[in-house]
Amino acid sequence: MMNRDSKVGQIAELLPVGKENAISTSDLMVVVGVESPRMLRSMIAKERKTTVICSTTSGGYFLPANRQETAEFCKSLENRAKNTFAAIQSARRALGIPEGQQGILLDDIERQHEEPALRVVRWREKGQGCLVGKL
Repeated sequence: MMNRDSKVGQIAELLPVGKENAISTSDLMVVVGVESPRMLRSMIAKERKTTVICSTTSGGYFLPANRQETAEFCKSLENRAKNTFAAIQSARRALGIPEGQQGILLDDIERQHEEPALRVVRWREKGQGCLVGKL
């Protein structure tokens, strides 16, 4: 099995151009040599810091053929971000975090935690923190 770090920066070279030619997640996993969609998404996320890698709602990846495909992908990400932010606001309300209070998700602590399904949330108000159960 290929080390996932050895393929970082090379996924874009494997992708077809144009939304109509998108490669499925399962097919791309085989080509890249990874065992899970999560690992593939992690690799793509790293590469997306420097390269536009578009995805479809049905789980396909491609390089944009034109500005329109790039703009559509941006709109899709914006909509996803809005939905994610709304879910965060709802969860903060359930935790009793005041509206507008700055919150910080501590990804580094989460990654080091023995049980990654646990989420650690800390907010600035009086240095309070809490452990939110399995998600």
